[in-house]
Amino acid sequence: MLAYDLYLRARESFFQNNCPNAVHLLDQAIARDPQFALAYCLLAEVHLYMYRFNGDRTPGRLDQAKKAADTALQIAPKLPQSHLAEAQYYYYGLRDFGHALAELNAARSSGGEQAEFVDLSALIERRLGHWNDAIRDGERAAELDPQNPFTINELVESYLAVRRFGDAEQLADKGIRATVSQTGYLWGLKSQALTSLGRIDEAGAVLENSPADMTRLYRLVLAAMFKRDFARASQLLNNAPL
Repeated sequence: MLAYDLYLRARESFFQNNCPNAVHLLDQAIARDPQFALAYCLLAEVHLYMYRFNGDRTPGRLDQAKKAADTALQIAPKLPQSHLAEAQYYYYGLRDFGHALAELNAARSSGGEQAEFVDLSALIERRLGHWNDAIRDGERAAELDPQNPFTINELVESYLAVRRFGDAEQLADKGIRATVSQTGYLWGLKSQALTSLGRIDEAGAVLENSPADMTRLYRLVLAAMFKRDFARASQLLNNAPL
């Protein structure tokens, strides 16, 4: 039970973008239960996220993801999440969409129809340019797991890509009100949707109230420039941390 509690805490840390703590908690869970396949699956996903999105593009990080995914598959070859971990490795780590799709199909044929499986289908379909399928599966994933910030973010991105700005703004706002994430990324997506709708003042206000992250300053400067408030844009840049 303690190992599973550590796993759940790690999942929550991951959703809040605290990847080092998630890894720490998962290492503890695995130490208590070396056969805990789900913990290895999540560990692979966290390492892949750090590799793809958190700036750690080192071979060592990718190797840790592969090792965790392979261990899960070795321990539980019939577990759908084990194949999902391999699919995520090919998708996020190697950008090999064909192998990712093959592993995902293996996962789904083993009974994997949870949100994370449908969500990865949507991402692969998006990469292949199958936008209608991607949005269909993205909406299904968000319906299955409405508290997953990654699923919400990705569906908003898809709406933006096909110029469904109203849908993007509504879903981003719903996610923000439900506090599915404490990072500022979803606020940035909502601001982008509002800007595309011509609601420039609202877009700037969203950013002013958003949590700080690496893109917040950039988006604030853009919002000021869209308003032709060049003095504000200059002030933001002059006060930016070095």
